[in-house]
Amino acid sequence: RSPRALGLVALLVLVLALLGTLAAGGGWNDWYDGLEKPSWLLPLPVFFIVVALYYALAVFLLYRINTRAQGNSRRTRWWLLALTVVMLAANEAWNYLFLAPESVDAGFLGMVIFAGIVVALWLALLRARRRIEVLALLPYVAWVAYDVAWTFEVWRLNG
Repeated sequence: RSPRALGLVALLVLVLALLGTLAAGGGWNDWYDGLEKPSWLLPLPVFFIVVALYYALAVFLLYRINTRAQGNSRRTRWWLLALTVVMLAANEAWNYLFLAPESVDAGFLGMVIFAGIVVALWLALLRARRRIEVLALLPYVAWVAYDVAWTFEVWRLNG
């Protein structure tokens, strides 16, 4: 409904993504390449596609929650917005925890925490009866389960 609101949430997501990228440093280079990884780990380009879809999903969620009341109180909408921003920040924190110190321990622990936040957001959306947002986030919830599995395996193989 509001191009301004859409622009603001897109800008917020872009700023968080840039901060996460800067904080992570160059860890994707030699260190990540040198890790033992499970045979079922998808290639890095697939992750980059999922990351792009994740940021688009975050913009969608923030925009919908912000612009469509759907019978939710102002407090509920603020809570959902805050949880979505926390999810974004936690994702960027994971990038830092895993890559900047080059730590499989911190990477796995950070992924478990991030997964908990994603599930908490999904449950909050479900409780708030935000059906479209619940359905939109569900594939990402499944992806995060995969993320937990591969970070566990990387931790196990390299810890």
